[in-house]
Amino acid sequence: MTERAHEAVAEYRKAILLRMEFVISHYYLGRLYFRLGRELDGARELRNTLKILENVREESIVPFSGGLSREVFLQQVRDELAKAA
Repeated sequence: MTERAHEAVAEYRKAILLRMEFVISHYYLGRLYFRLGRELDGARELRNTLKILENVREESIVPFSGGLSREVFLQQVRDELAKAA
């Protein structure tokens, strides 16, 4: 997993650099960091996810999330952060 995971980290970081507000990249990067044992980095990316989601219209569907609403996704990220703490 490590080599492919590190390649994935690099790709998510590229996506974020291209478009900082692309929320799903922050989310998946955070999840990946947790899988790699990088809890501080993972928590940071989940907090970044929350900040972006909080600035999105309330009735929005999160792009590339499989149809999750902003509200559902916000709660999911909050729950994951609480578990990580």
